[in-house]
Amino acid sequence: MIKIIYNSELALKEFIYKCDRRHLDFFEYNFIKDEDIKEYYGNKILKTFEHPDSLNLIILKNNTPLGLLNVIRDFFDSDMLGYNCYKISDLAILSYSHSEIFEITKNMISELESYLKKKHHQFYVSISLNNNLFNSNFIFNSLLVNGFFYIQTLLTFVLISSKNKLILRKSKQPILIRKVKSTDVESVAALAQKSFKYSRFHLDPFLDYKKTNLLLKTSAENSILKHFVDIMYVAEYDEKIVGYYSAKKRIIPEFERTFGEATISAVDEDYRGMGIFSLLNESIINWFKINTDFAEMGTYLINYPVHKTWINCNLSLIRGVHQFSKLYLRS
Repeated sequence: MIKIIYNSELALKEFIYKCDRRHLDFFEYNFIKDEDIKEYYGNKILKTFEHPDSLNLIILKNNTPLGLLNVIRDFFDSDMLGYNCYKISDLAILSYSHSEIFEITKNMISELESYLKKKHHQFYVSISLNNNLFNSNFIFNSLLVNGFFYIQTLLTFVLISSKNKLILRKSKQPILIRKVKSTDVESVAALAQKSFKYSRFHLDPFLDYKKTNLLLKTSAENSILKHFVDIMYVAEYDEKIVGYYSAKKRIIPEFERTFGEATISAVDEDYRGMGIFSLLNESIINWFKINTDFAEMGTYLINYPVHKTWINCNLSLIRGVHQFSKLYLRS
């Protein structure tokens, strides 16, 4: 018998107790202990309970916790795209059985849809699925069966600061790499609005590209003016900004380590092929090396030139993440 429990700290603790590290964030890093991974995961989800528009579902089958779905509303995306955008931040199923995984996924998605339909006439749900999960192939197909659209696969590379060396090379081109200034905001925002080909927003046919371009423009402005990132480097050629790359960091107390994330990068299409991204990337890697213990950066499976750049910098592939979405419309 299937039972669904909403926003229960007790059910969450029981679910995490039953998990092993293969179901949880950062399990790929063998230098992080199992108990620290579980503590981090539990604390992360409990924080979403405080969010004004979030939902956590725990699925029990015969009183045994087998599934978890955590969803949170993205207010920025909702405002920019014009309808309510929700992100399934966590989806974990503790089963090896193909039929059982399909059953649990169907129940969780159905419950989520019922909940959101009571709140909204139109909404959009996205999810990222870690390909390293032991049962990801079954979950992948379960999402397709439940009407989700497969967007693309994001490949994530990792830098381990104790292993990766600083990059000390000089450009053969007259390109200046420097930290962004507040006076650069218009140039960077204009570049962000026109330069993206490979992004979740542009690869998703459900989304309005004019709105997504404006979203990326506004995000770039916020990164500079509201300090939504910790560092942004720009590439300047002939006194014109032709590229940028940003990153952020945070301390993860459960790991006692500082984690870095590359956020977004763009190069003006009129200046590609000059090695601009490679130069920006070297500055970001050096910043990670100095400011973090480990850091991740991602790009899409289709974006081979960036893969090549990261491989040449001795970065390692840590995971692939399949991205899905579903747009719900009601007349």
